[in-house]
Amino acid sequence: MVRAEEDLVGRTYYRRPNAESSADVFDRVKQFWDKLFGENGNGLLAGDSRTYDMCLVVTHGLTIRLMLMCLFNWSVATFESVWNLSYCEHVTLKKSLNRTSRESSGYEFCTEESFPARLPWATRKVWVVL
Repeated sequence: MVRAEEDLVGRTYYRRPNAESSADVFDRVKQFWDKLFGENGNGLLAGDSRTYDMCLVVTHGLTIRLMLMCLFNWSVATFESVWNLSYCEHVTLKKSLNRTSRESSGYEFCTEESFPARLPWATRKVWVVL
């Protein structure tokens, strides 16, 4: 029954009993990201007088994928095709100095500093515009 309802609504939007949907978690991830970096450069990290070399976010696989979805404007189809990271894996993002458009997130994957040294796995070929 649950699987049939999930297939009908979609994996991203389906709420399991006593749980949240990925869409619910996405809303919280977006609020966190906006508070951290802010719009117009007025986020928690941007407004501090100290200089930060990096920001470390430790969280679960679903939340990492949702952060990437938020940051890179992934479609639901792309989000659903990317797998969660496995135990002890991490993704490294670096500030892009080549930000050429307003749609650009200003960040890019750094596979050399990620573990394992690759982009996140997907169940199908996806076109990710950075």
